[in-house]
Amino acid sequence: MDAFTARLGVSEGRVERAPGDVVFALGDLTPGWTADFAAGDYVEVAQTADLTGVAVVRVTGTLRAPPAGRWRVSLRIGGFDAAALNGWPGRTRAISDLAANVSGASSPTELAVRLSFLGG
Repeated sequence: MDAFTARLGVSEGRVERAPGDVVFALGDLTPGWTADFAAGDYVEVAQTADLTGVAVVRVTGTLRAPPAGRWRVSLRIGGFDAAALNGWPGRTRAISDLAANVSGASSPTELAVRLSFLGG
């Protein structure tokens, strides 16, 4: 276990906050919970998909960065970053503009959303 998997189902990963209110937390939902990270540490959720006829893949969500460190959320297509945005210490950012053109991607292709610690 590590900082991203120590509390799966409780405050990390797939968490049901109330009946029917399910979120997927790449990190931890508990305020004040801390862990040691090194620049380059990451967690991601990935799935292989058939993109035949698909032009754009889009990610929506919220990035709530802790008060220290810099974070990046990236949309990965076939193992490579196709789009990314940064989160700054102590700020919350809506993710509504993270998208990638996949019209030329081969199928099946792995899609992933990655949360990375950049350091600081």
